[in-house]
Amino acid sequence: MNKDCTVLVCSCDKYADLLEPFSILWKRYWPDCPFETVLVTESEIENSLCFDRGIACGKRDSWCGRLIRALDAIETPYVIMLCDDYFLTSPVDTKQVLCRLEQARKYNTANLRLIPNPNPDKRNSIPATDGLREYRKDTAYCIATQAGIWNRNFLRSLACGKESIWEFERYGSFDVGNEQRALLVTQEKEFPFIDAV
Repeated sequence: MNKDCTVLVCSCDKYADLLEPFSILWKRYWPDCPFETVLVTESEIENSLCFDRGIACGKRDSWCGRLIRALDAIETPYVIMLCDDYFLTSPVDTKQVLCRLEQARKYNTANLRLIPNPNPDKRNSIPATDGLREYRKDTAYCIATQAGIWNRNFLRSLACGKESIWEFERYGSFDVGNEQRALLVTQEKEFPFIDAV
């Protein structure tokens, strides 16, 4: 297992029926995933799914509360955060993901999104040859739960004081004005998934 990054899949009991198709497609399209894959949800899960382990938080925590508890149980400096309805549609390019992880480290980025949604509107401070753009901070959806690589400590601090996934994106986008680290994004969609819900 790669010691620099963990895949964290955020779910809840209401969406438990998504986990089997998520797992089937995960095994089909990313069988060589080099990262520990962790499910964070409310209740324990079956071992037959694609996750290396689960973090069951109980019913008391909000979406952000579960995220914080999961991040506290993970030791890698980076996290690829996904939602439970991000169903893979074609093979993941592991070499490319590892390249993006290296760039996240190289540029000391807070977040490196693997899908340009929304399109960034900031002039780049990153060399064009690296295939990355930059989000302007304090703009709508400069923070989003789209597939991406996160600095674990940044992600944890951003989730503090928020409840829902919607608060995380909406309020979080305007909580980053003083953040020195860049919010980067790939120029093309590099994580091949669809929003199933």
